[in-house]
Amino acid sequence: MERILYIDCFSGISGDMLLGAFLDLGFPEKLLQQTLKPFGLGKTFKLIVNKTSRHEIAALQVSFPEVTDHASELLHTHFREICQKIESAPLNQEIKKLGLDIFRQLAIAESKVHQVDIDKVHFHEVGGIDSIADIMGIATALHWCEASRVIAPAVPLGTGFIHCQHGELPLPVPAVSELLREIPVIRTGIPAELVTPTGAAVLRTIVTEFQAQGHDSPWIVETTGYGAGSRDLAQRPNLLRLQLGHKVIAESDSISADIYPLETICMLETAIDDMTPEQVGGLQEELLTAGAADVIIHQVLMKKNRPGYVIQVMVPVENEIKMVDHLFSHSSTLGIRRGGISRYQLERTIEKIDTTLGTVRLKIARNLRKIILNIKPEYEDILTLAKKHHMSLSQVEQEIMAHYRSVSNSYKKS
Repeated sequence: MERILYIDCFSGISGDMLLGAFLDLGFPEKLLQQTLKPFGLGKTFKLIVNKTSRHEIAALQVSFPEVTDHASELLHTHFREICQKIESAPLNQEIKKLGLDIFRQLAIAESKVHQVDIDKVHFHEVGGIDSIADIMGIATALHWCEASRVIAPAVPLGTGFIHCQHGELPLPVPAVSELLREIPVIRTGIPAELVTPTGAAVLRTIVTEFQAQGHDSPWIVETTGYGAGSRDLAQRPNLLRLQLGHKVIAESDSISADIYPLETICMLETAIDDMTPEQVGGLQEELLTAGAADVIIHQVLMKKNRPGYVIQVMVPVENEIKMVDHLFSHSSTLGIRRGGISRYQLERTIEKIDTTLGTVRLKIARNLRKIILNIKPEYEDILTLAKKHHMSLSQVEQEIMAHYRSVSNSYKKS
């Protein structure tokens, strides 16, 4: 299914607005903290996430105050040095590449505006703590949301002048004008900086399609998040809205829907750092017994560097409340995140066959056209036969599958 992220930048865009919107959308703050730790989170700067509102619309506001007086000097640097910091960080390669791509767009624009070699570009406003934290956090959030298509409307621009490192500059500043070249924009007449260089670089790097009138094709919005700018605007809420969802499958392109069943399920998620591994393992078994479709457990580092677990529970929508009750009753969690997701899955049946080694249950997966796509012997049966015949697990599985293939032409399939 095509995942769609819509960046509704009706009041402009900056790195902190976008990051705040991602957090409000459901991007885990713990994951953001893990990403920023190699860049000095906790040592040179802090992460502050506040609930706020603009024109009575609730939103999240992100800031990165310095811990030391000279913190900004540590990251106030050239493009080449920023690349080295990102490349040496212990992060996912896709996240690092995306962060580097965004910074490269900034460097190209600054290089052209100031007529200097790209490696010698010295970042000022975009080289400090805020921008490195914003860009690497946004790169991680984009990887997290798994959007295959990113859409934005025409970008609104402010008017007037702004004081920066180079003195008084007209709005939008020259670097933003360069970054938004060939991208649809709208002059609002609002006397304020609506688009920062970081925001413009993110748009240029990640947006796959600009639609001047907004997103105009049918789609399902699953979640919405709002990120707040640092100021109030009299003319409109100083907010950025993110919407994450999926494309509506039209009749003309519904071939996959005719082949693979598509269902909507609920995903419940919580983070726990005060249960033992044995208790967490027991909780997983209890959740599956209670009716969870799947339970996935990730080991993570939480606040104060405590090891913990993120528990994701997939559950049929009709059993959501039952599973919420079960999580609160059988774990130490104080809060549970939830979201609706869709998934394709094959039809599965359990069938017994008699082999030369003994009776075995097979899990057989078919699409809606009854074509078998996957066959897997049950592990417990393989283990029992392996012990009985003093064979390895792989030997038993190979013999079972060879037997199934030899009789499959005459074997009755449901």
